Amino acid sequence: MAALSLMAWRNSATEAAGAYAFSRLSFRGRDRLMLSYLLVRMFPAVMVIIPLFVMMRTLARSQ
Repeated sequence: MAALSLMAWRNSATEAAGAYAFSRLSFRGRDRLMLSYLLVRMFPAVMVIIPLFVMMRTLARSQ
């Protein structure tokens, strides 16, 4: 339980630092990086895992 609490705290601190960087700092590629981050966060992991499973199963059959 303590490990989960530590991981949650670490993730929150990391994401807060990233959010601060995106909102306050100006750097080259910020818009593109933010768009890619949002696209990754918008789709659930299941939408990626199922096509990967189908692709791996197809590759296994072809060998």
